[in-house]
Amino acid sequence: MDVDGVIRCGLCGRRTPRWQLSKHHVLPKSRGGRRSELLCKTCHGHIHALFSVKELERSYRTLDALRAASPLQGYLRWIRKQKPTRQFRRRR
Repeated sequence: MDVDGVIRCGLCGRRTPRWQLSKHHVLPKSRGGRRSELLCKTCHGHIHALFSVKELERSYRTLDALRAASPLQGYLRWIRKQKPTRQFRRRR
């Protein structure tokens, strides 16, 4: 954590205020997962909109695997250019 209470998102790397972070369980809680990573709410929501829990469990069990996922590459390039305090709406 930085001195000013700002933490980097584990996925996009943007410096994000603590109140905009959420815990992403690398192994789903329903499968006994306990380890979690802090992600900005925008990244966390995008991951769950893009991948099912089964896909995350099977193919993306680490942040490195998620960062390398080809469906996320365009999103990651875009989100890294956005202001950390900006909030986004997701369309379903």
